[in-house]
Amino acid sequence: MQKGPTKMKIEDDTISRLPESILHHILSFLPQNDVARASVLSKSWHRLWTTRPKLVFRESRFSGNKKAFLSYLDKTLENHNLQKLAVHEFNVDMSEVDRESILLLNKLIPIVVLNMGVKIFNLSFSLETFTYLDLPLVVIQSESLQKFTLRSCKLNQVDNFVPFSRLQTLSFTRVHVEDETFEKIMSSCPSIEYLALNRCKGLTAINVYTTRNRNLKHFEFRRDELYPKDCKLCQIEIDVQTLETVIVESCPKWFIRHNHLLQPRLKSMYLKNVRLSVESVESFSFNFPCLEDLTLSRCYGIKELTLSSRSIKCLKIEARGSIAVVIDAPNICCFEYACIYLPSSMSFTTSPGHKWTSSMILHHFANNLGDNDDDRVTPSWLQNLNEVLAALSRSEITLHLSKCVGKWAFEESVLDMRSNYPRLTVVESLEFILNQCDSRLSLSSLVNGLFRICRPRYVGWCLLYGEPQNEWEREQMGLTEFLCTILVTERERRSYIWQQDLEEVVLEARDIDGGWHMACLSELLQSIRETPRNVPIRFQLKWKLTEIVCESSNI
Repeated sequence: MQKGPTKMKIEDDTISRLPESILHHILSFLPQNDVARASVLSKSWHRLWTTRPKLVFRESRFSGNKKAFLSYLDKTLENHNLQKLAVHEFNVDMSEVDRESILLLNKLIPIVVLNMGVKIFNLSFSLETFTYLDLPLVVIQSESLQKFTLRSCKLNQVDNFVPFSRLQTLSFTRVHVEDETFEKIMSSCPSIEYLALNRCKGLTAINVYTTRNRNLKHFEFRRDELYPKDCKLCQIEIDVQTLETVIVESCPKWFIRHNHLLQPRLKSMYLKNVRLSVESVESFSFNFPCLEDLTLSRCYGIKELTLSSRSIKCLKIEARGSIAVVIDAPNICCFEYACIYLPSSMSFTTSPGHKWTSSMILHHFANNLGDNDDDRVTPSWLQNLNEVLAALSRSEITLHLSKCVGKWAFEESVLDMRSNYPRLTVVESLEFILNQCDSRLSLSSLVNGLFRICRPRYVGWCLLYGEPQNEWEREQMGLTEFLCTILVTERERRSYIWQQDLEEVVLEARDIDGGWHMACLSELLQSIRETPRNVPIRFQLKWKLTEIVCESSNI
């Protein structure tokens, strides 16, 4: 009897039989390392590798052998040019601008741009030096470009028209470009949607108009922090109603000038170190009906922030000094305020029953007296904090107190206070950022003062350390034992009125996976001794809720 076949017949690879253009498109979504590994499967896959239209060249993959990297770059493009192959995406990431790189790029860039129909052009030099590559001007004569990204390059003066009718993304980082050249580029980009200018040199005016950039959705501008003397005063004028995201980060003398027209699509705005006028602050309430995310970081000119918006969901403020804050945001989800000083006043209006979170971050906190050397926590400081927490009482509050240098000083009147504050606000989390030089006695006084105005559910801390590991380990254990004494041992003495309201204290440690579990003090200290590391620790506190007059509506 004839036996059947012992091996199954291997069918042809269906994927390999697809048209080459489709295979190239599929491979364009894979990392270059995976595409390179696939090239050894067969001759057909090797051909796909050598004819791929997406070229990515990274010097970092050559383990510091720049000569080998430049040779590979040269041979790959020579092969594409001889076969008259198209290059849709050209990405080069090199370490620095040197003579060999300049000579090779000056030869290859015209070939890529003129002969291969490149759509995405990305040239980057990662090392930040004072040397820039003079980019061949043939690049900005390409009609096929859709995405143009440069880092550490220089664009010389352009005399001819720039045919960027298809360009959608323009991203310059540490690019030296003068106003005239940039103006010609922007005037020829009717399809541009994404514009990012980060730490560029030579610009004194940036104008974005609806008449020529009617599709712009993202605008981003940041100044060069490393070379401030090379930065000129820059004026930014934006008049585009299609914007969805605006990011501006500049020095104090730079400013934004806009025409206060309605921006119906703007959803996110980030402003840092920007001088704002009263009209600019008012525009947040009236000109941006869809604004959901607003960040004002260390902006100048703000003494009072009044905002009324039904669209705002996330509001972050990092103030330079004490300011008055009046917010009417019925749909807000998260609010964050960071400063050395407390707000001079705060008012918050939201929808009844609406759930939201708030964070108060006080860095090196001090009194609002204008004296940076006076860091005493006085009854007036606690009264001010009490009023701020009361304004946020309908939210889930996190209070961060950071003091990285020096020691806290306390007036004796703080320690002698009893029930001077009628309102006690529920705080979800009270967090301290401590330094080894901080006084434990003053920390105890601070806890006593804070517990007179709020009822935290969790108390945690982060220890900043730059000392030898054994010093940090000893301080971490000592601090843990010290806080245990404040919250557990002294609670039995009923020395302070808040201790009469504290029913239960549970010590918790965080697992590697991020979860919290109940911990025994002795076992936790032993773990720190055996494996010195920054173990996140917190205390869970249970209070008599009947004593709380002002509490979160989310509870």
